[in-house]
Amino acid sequence: MTVTVGHDSAKTRRQLSAGGKTVSYYSIPAAEAAGLGQFSNLPAALKVVLENMLRFEDGKTVTQDDIRAFSDWGRQEPTRERLPPGPRADAGFHRGACGGRPGRDARRDRGAGQ
Repeated sequence: MTVTVGHDSAKTRRQLSAGGKTVSYYSIPAAEAAGLGQFSNLPAALKVVLENMLRFEDGKTVTQDDIRAFSDWGRQEPTRERLPPGPRADAGFHRGACGGRPGRDARRDRGAGQ
């Protein structure tokens, strides 16, 4: 049973059949072909977000303009701003900060090696 949640006004919904079952998905290449933007360079995690936007595109909750804006956001140049320096790698975190040598102390606490 297929559940349709959006309007799919850009006609990006596709079907895939395998093992006697058919599933629906929303095609990112079809979204590009429909003029919604360029998405091929998005990382996989953001492609999942995009597919979800295509699935729920209903003109109210998610609009085609939202999807276009997502494309524009994805094409922005990475920022060159520097993050403020964090704590130094050796500042306050060393072997003694963890209470000693975990492997040896754990054996001692269990009574091993006596």
